[in-house]
Amino acid sequence: MSDDKEYSTPQVLRRYAWPTAIEATKPEEKSFSLSYDVFGNIDILFNFLGGLKLSNTTKKVDIDFYRMRKAHTFCEMLGLISKDLDSLCFTLGQIKEFARANRGWIMVVDTPTFFLFKHDGKYFLASVFAYSISSYQIGTNLFQVDDVFIWPDNAKQLFIVPKI
Repeated sequence: MSDDKEYSTPQVLRRYAWPTAIEATKPEEKSFSLSYDVFGNIDILFNFLGGLKLSNTTKKVDIDFYRMRKAHTFCEMLGLISKDLDSLCFTLGQIKEFARANRGWIMVVDTPTFFLFKHDGKYFLASVFAYSISSYQIGTNLFQVDDVFIWPDNAKQLFIVPKI
């Protein structure tokens, strides 16, 4: 791709200049774990976080994409983008909106795409992925951000963060 840009640590992450944004969101009554209007599969672990209401109104936000190129933990990878993890967080409504608006892109990329969010003072990652290509469904999984699990460099996960 001619529009790829190397991040300052290209041996670990590669930044892509795919110009896009997440549109503004409005509050919803239902919780993220019941967002079957967008997701065909929702990780049951979202239920253990206490419902996760989609109650925030957000403005349109420009985003950056990064692809992991070397084995690291989530904390190490995210820390390379910004030391302020709060600046990398999305709301669950924004994650749902990205998934709703970009279903075709998610199906074509066919690799887990991760979004950082914060709940009760802890950081989590929601992955959005092609769940069933034949039925054109996407899914979402939940991961706790920690310094334990090292993702292999052949996994090639995408991370989406607010443009900073």
